Amino acid sequence: MEPVRVVRTRRRRVAGLARRAGPPRRDRRAERRPLRERQWSRWLAGYDAACADTLALQLRRAGTWQTPTLVINRSYSFPDSTWGSDAERASVAAGVLAGWDTTRAELLAEYGVQGRAAWRARWMYERQMLQRMVAAGVGVLAGSDASDEPFVYAGSSLHEELVLLVQAGLTPLQALQAATVNPARFLSATDSLGTVAVGRLADLVLLDANPLVDIRHTTRIRGVVRDGHWLDRTALDGLLIQARRAPNPAP
Repeated sequence: MEPVRVVRTRRRRVAGLARRAGPPRRDRRAERRPLRERQWSRWLAGYDAACADTLALQLRRAGTWQTPTLVINRSYSFPDSTWGSDAERASVAAGVLAGWDTTRAELLAEYGVQGRAAWRARWMYERQMLQRMVAAGVGVLAGSDASDEPFVYAGSSLHEELVLLVQAGLTPLQALQAATVNPARFLSATDSLGTVAVGRLADLVLLDANPLVDIRHTTRIRGVVRDGHWLDRTALDGLLIQARRAPNPAP
């Protein structure tokens, strides 16, 4: 069997050399641009408020919940901006940040002037659509889709999502409900989650300021109760330091 393995290895190497010596790779983003431009034109011309209202009513009647994930849509709608504070960027592996910067550069190259205008229009329509869904009684859930999406930071992106929900027209109370009691309702778990009451799970956040006055106050965290255990600000800061010192996984 040993000679067979050697032959296969040599064939792969020869094929690899042939590929490297061949013509340059096709610029598929450039090839897609005409199709994308037609798609962007439809975005700019195709929004219909009456259809949006009809869809919102259908979603409410069907009991369908909406998770807007505005924070990720903002990244794609405004790729010429680099989102995130220095502390947030420091919490992400260097290889991941480099990948995000590469994605941003590719989007800028692909969009062009028309593409950027279309994505900004889509961003406006998405927020208008969210307002119509809320007015129709559609349930809203807060989520950020944080994974490997560009400039969507694990943890802090949910706080940013709450800010964007309020900027889109929700009240601070509605935004808070989208991150607390609404998910409990969606999961049919209101007997244990979503509210602070006797018999509920002891998972909650204590803030230094009222988020009903300013939704950004959700980031002014004094402490956290997790599984009934109290973590004060010093303990939380220590966990953040440990996380930043931990070895980052390979990109």
